[in-house]
Amino acid sequence: TGKLNYYAFINFRKGDCNCPNSDFSANTNYAHLGYKFNERLTLKLDYTNMQYLAQQPGGLTDALYDQDPYQSFRTRNFFYVNWNLIAADLDFQLNERTALNSRTFTLIGSRKALGIRSNPGRVDNLGDPRDLLVDYYRNVGNETRLLHKYKLWDKPSAFLVGFRAYRGYTEKTQGYGSNGTDADFEFETDSLGL
Repeated sequence: TGKLNYYAFINFRKGDCNCPNSDFSANTNYAHLGYKFNERLTLKLDYTNMQYLAQQPGGLTDALYDQDPYQSFRTRNFFYVNWNLIAADLDFQLNERTALNSRTFTLIGSRKALGIRSNPGRVDNLGDPRDLLVDYYRNVGNETRLLHKYKLWDKPSAFLVGFRAYRGYTEKTQGYGSNGTDADFEFETDSLGL
């Protein structure tokens, strides 16, 4: 629409796989805005959010897997991801042969795993608390490039120079989760930061 370009989608998937304790739901949302200020300057913004929850089967030793790969002895194992990706892209055409591109991006997300993670042959006692691992991610960065096109001995050539700055932060925590059967990702006791 004029100088403004926009695009968005929502993608939702839900499934129940062939073996017990193996359903999932995934939701992805995306939005893009672009604005062309003039023939030389364009700014683009992108946002993606992805949430994924899966119940994970398991508890099979090699012998049990050989017997029937579609059986499951884990009813309380879950995995959850929540990603937020944001990017701003600036394109500036300095002249007909030289262009500058700068992209700033960030990730804000988390990953959570809940369940019985020990030896597959171990029986899952339903009254016992489950292991809970929670990771938080906070990352930010910038990539900036300068591209200059020229001719060298009558052949098209290009000179490219740039830099990338990036900072990543991860916080990992583990402890005991609930002794329930649902996807409850709250710590029941004081967690241990790693």
